[in-house]
Amino acid sequence: MIAFTADNHVGVTSQWSMKERRDDFLKGFREVVDGALASGARSLIIGGDLFNTTTPQGFAVAFVKREIDRLAGFGCTAYGIDGNHDISGGSWLRVCGITPLDDVPAVVSHTPKVTACGIGYRKSDDVLAAINSMADRGVKCDILVLHLALGELNRMGATSDIAGAEVSKSLHEMGVRLVLMGHIHIRQSVVVDGITFAYCGSTEMCSMNEPRDKSFELVDPATMALTRVPIATRKIEHAVIGTEEEFSRFEAGLEKCTDVLQSVFVSSMLVDGVKRLRDLAKARECLMRIQVVHPEGEAKEPAFDRSTGVTGLEQAISLSFAPDSAEAAFIKACIRSPETAAAMAEDIITGKGKEGKEEGK
Repeated sequence: MIAFTADNHVGVTSQWSMKERRDDFLKGFREVVDGALASGARSLIIGGDLFNTTTPQGFAVAFVKREIDRLAGFGCTAYGIDGNHDISGGSWLRVCGITPLDDVPAVVSHTPKVTACGIGYRKSDDVLAAINSMADRGVKCDILVLHLALGELNRMGATSDIAGAEVSKSLHEMGVRLVLMGHIHIRQSVVVDGITFAYCGSTEMCSMNEPRDKSFELVDPATMALTRVPIATRKIEHAVIGTEEEFSRFEAGLEKCTDVLQSVFVSSMLVDGVKRLRDLAKARECLMRIQVVHPEGEAKEPAFDRSTGVTGLEQAISLSFAPDSAEAAFIKACIRSPETAAAMAEDIITGKGKEGKEEGK
């Protein structure tokens, strides 16, 4: 088997003012290594943004190197490309013992024989030129690894870099059967002109509007079929606090638990709401991300405060949920129309809401 991961963003030092998130990103990559070894994979392919920055700190580099050495100890070789976050001409990959993929085919499976090439992050025109050049020069490979936004997919809102239809002719000339991709943090795939283009998604939540279900992929070298392998991530619980009664209920139900991240939407109308929540989080030793939202009719764009993260209700919701989701509608109702919130909450719990249906599959 061939394991594939991308967008690990190792080296995050804190997120939402929580130093614990540093270890969450490390854990995500470690789970990929554990899963690759458990599957008996002989190769691990990394599709860019292994690191969160072009100048990763020592702890991040040392951690990745230890994990890659652990793979090597069981006969699993790591290959990869740069992403937009960690572009370095493959330097950090080499430091960690990872072989950078380029236009020289690397054998990533011997039985059956499967080869892979890669193009690190660059401007879309340069990617197109590189693919066409490889085809013109007669480069042959089974798998091509890219880090960009594909026009036929891209459900995370980034500007598309290229379309699969633009490069399918060249890919067929190269013999490419599978394109493994990083950059978009959601697992998705599409077949264009007989070629599968696939994202594995990120291994941790870089922003709250990402899917919470994280994973990496196993590739069957005989068929190029993809199998999703789940990654366990920190549980996130959401709460909406618009009144003193809601604050009291939240306080009474909040237990000490460092394994759960509390994502709290608090009305700006609640006196000292942010301070009281911070004090509560400290007293209960809980991880808490606090976002201030403003009731209908209140100012929509107050001064931006990075400690609370958002400027208004719509912005807060967009950072955590799809705009048409049942959860987004519920939060709006809690702030704007509390009398309808109870019924909506019941729909979400019972699976009648749009997101509830998906999560209940």
